[in-house]
Amino acid sequence: MKVILAERSGFCPGVKRSVDVVVEMAKRCDGLYCYGEIAHNHQLTKKLNGMGISVIHDINDVPKGSIVVIRSHGCPPEVISELKKKKCRAIDTTCNYVKKIQNLAGEFEKKGFKIVIFGDKKHPEVEGILANTTKGTAISSIGSARRLPSFEKIAFLSKTTENKDDFDDAAREVRKHCREFRKVDTICRETELRQLSGQKLARKSDVVIVVGGFHSSNTKNLAGICSSIRKTHHIEKAADLKKDWFKGKKVVGITAGASTPPEVIEEVVQKVKLFGAGN
Repeated sequence: MKVILAERSGFCPGVKRSVDVVVEMAKRCDGLYCYGEIAHNHQLTKKLNGMGISVIHDINDVPKGSIVVIRSHGCPPEVISELKKKKCRAIDTTCNYVKKIQNLAGEFEKKGFKIVIFGDKKHPEVEGILANTTKGTAISSIGSARRLPSFEKIAFLSKTTENKDDFDDAAREVRKHCREFRKVDTICRETELRQLSGQKLARKSDVVIVVGGFHSSNTKNLAGICSSIRKTHHIEKAADLKKDWFKGKKVVGITAGASTPPEVIEEVVQKVKLFGAGN
């Protein structure tokens, strides 16, 4: 049984930067806090907890004067303001591309556009983008796009890790709800490359394993793309693998979401190879 790894998988540059910063800070500081998971991966969060890094979701849970890391997804501006009031030091590791989208949303609104973001309104990245507007809204499907009222002008942006085909389909519906329409494809290039790499992998595999957090948006999208081509199993860790998935398979493709640590991917690769050796 042959095991092949996608050309693009695992940490994107934005997540890697955030992880590198928080790990280095943990070596030099005690009592470090992270505003939300640094990335949506339970194994990574557990590892960082072991280094003394506490994940908090409410600013009220942060002691005065603490050091708080802002994750790659970014955060609403008021979070930074609250941290300043508490004399906390904020280490901002927001992905530079996410910051550009936040600024873009604010600029379009100043020009009179209704801001519509393609993505789950409860996702931290979307929350951060919308917080840079006064009346922005988020949609996550064509169905929710159909329910939009009419506006004079709409600027349609996307969360960085959405599926491009889904974004384009939604855009065609959103366009019907305004006179002037601006569509800006703000899906991260790294996300697109991982999705294209996943498609390529699926076409030459008998079965695909997608590794990453079940609560990771980009990993779920990647699994959905692969499953449209080939039988796909989305797992979080090597222990989730089942031997019978590989019975009679000649080629197994493995890929991973942008929030999946390299050591987690390697553990999956090695375990799949062991299954192959036993067939």
